[in-house]
Amino acid sequence: MELPPPYSGNGSGQHDVSRQLEILEQIQNLDLQACSHTHELLFSMTEDQHTPPSAVLHHWDFVHGQSEVARTLNLPVRIDGERFKLFQGFQDLGTFQIPASEISRDDGLHHFLMSKIIGNRENECVVSSDTEAISSVISYLQGISASEPRADQLSVHLFAIRVLGTDPSTLIVDGAFPAWKWVKENRARRRIEQGFWKPELEDVILHGESRAGKEMCLLVRGVSAVRKDELRNGMVIYPASG
Repeated sequence: MELPPPYSGNGSGQHDVSRQLEILEQIQNLDLQACSHTHELLFSMTEDQHTPPSAVLHHWDFVHGQSEVARTLNLPVRIDGERFKLFQGFQDLGTFQIPASEISRDDGLHHFLMSKIIGNRENECVVSSDTEAISSVISYLQGISASEPRADQLSVHLFAIRVLGTDPSTLIVDGAFPAWKWVKENRARRRIEQGFWKPELEDVILHGESRAGKEMCLLVRGVSAVRKDELRNGMVIYPASG
């Protein structure tokens, strides 16, 4: 009995894999297309003699024309501000001395900074963007830092961080919790490199640092509590909405 020729495949396997990778890349790029609106976050690192250093991300939606009860971002993170140098739009704004008595509560610094933005608006100073809001805060802090030193001063180091979101006036929409993702344009290979949506910003930054190095962009969007847990448990979802 004559044996059939050796099996060599049907020739379509490589094509199928290439097509699947192409489809996956197209789906991933939907996130970058959706996150097309620039926002600036304020990142603070606070130190004093009596408490451990704390790091917090701040953002206020009301500067985009919404009411002062609009949502704000007051997000503690476990990462050094120097890590944000890996991302495009990073700015070191300097270190300022603030009276500790004005920011004694857990969220005191966030509300202290917000009060200065609101104060500028009430004084008819134009504050209608993240950049103008941060500039007004820095201008105020430069003034009090130049005054006479006080025994209860708190040292606050501020950075500006650029992120891309899905809405021009609201940082986090479609959900109660932020999810983050890094992307980077690889011009040599003419493609977009990117990570995965994660609820912990620290995970995104460390992964991006190991895979892309620097010159990354940071994406943000809102997710539900259920989707947040799915992303935390490693589920890969494109795009990470809802």
